[in-house]
Amino acid sequence: MSTLFLPPIPFSVLAQSGGVTPTSNLLNDEKGLVWRTANLTGNYIAVQLDGSVIDTVAIVGSNLVAGNTVRIRLGSTQAAVEGSSAAIDVTIGLAAGTADTNEALLFYKLATPAAHSFLRVDFTAASNPDTFLEFSRLVVGKSVICDGVSAGVEFGYDNQTVSSLDREVTKPMWKFTVSGFTEATYWSLWHPLMKVLGDKRGFLFIPDLQSDYVQQQALFCYINSTSKGSATNSDYYMLDIQVQSLL
Repeated sequence: MSTLFLPPIPFSVLAQSGGVTPTSNLLNDEKGLVWRTANLTGNYIAVQLDGSVIDTVAIVGSNLVAGNTVRIRLGSTQAAVEGSSAAIDVTIGLAAGTADTNEALLFYKLATPAAHSFLRVDFTAASNPDTFLEFSRLVVGKSVICDGVSAGVEFGYDNQTVSSLDREVTKPMWKFTVSGFTEATYWSLWHPLMKVLGDKRGFLFIPDLQSDYVQQQALFCYINSTSKGSATNSDYYMLDIQVQSLL
C-alpha cells in the first residue's frame, strides 16, 4: 500500500485544439471552472512547465469513461512533444475503479523523476457517450509517497445543501494518520510539504495506489483543518491530516 500526495506546479498553455472554454481553467481549483471541448475529435492541449523535476501527470474531474485513452508526451522542447521525439511518449487509460459522473481520474507515474519543460496531452474518446470532453484540473508535479495511511481512517461526506431548489454536491472527506518517518525524512520532506499545502491549496491525494478502488478513493482536495505532527520518539514521526474534496 502506497499513499500519494501531489501538489501541482504552475504551467502556461501554449496550444490547444477543440476547446470552447478558457484553457486557464485547467489551473483553477474550482469545480465549476472546466476546460470543455466542442466535440470528441482531435482534442489536445500543450503546456510549458516551470522546468522543475516531476514524476506524475494527472487529469482530475473529467468525463472520460472506460475505453477512452490519453497520450502523454514530455520533452525538452515544444517541437519534441508535438512530434515523434518526445523523451516520454505513453498512452494510458483510466485509473482502477468506477468513477462517479464527471469525476474520472487518470494519472501517469514516471519511472524516474526528471525535469521536463513541455507536455502535450492528446485525447482519444470516440466511445464517450457525451458529445464533448470536460476536465477540471491538470495536475503535474513531484509527488510525495509514503507507506500508506494508518489504521483507523475516518470518512466523511460534507453537503451544505440548505434548499431542495439549490442542491450542493456532496464532498468526501478523509481523516487519517501517516506515520513511520525518521527525523530526517520528516523535517526535510514532510515539513516543507505541509507548509505548501497548509494554505488550502488544491492537491491530488491517492490513499492507496494499488487499490482496486482508486477512482472512488482519490481526491483532488485541500487540507480543511489544522494538521498535527508528532514524534513518539527521537526517530519516529507521524502526521494527523484531514482533507476535503474540492470537486
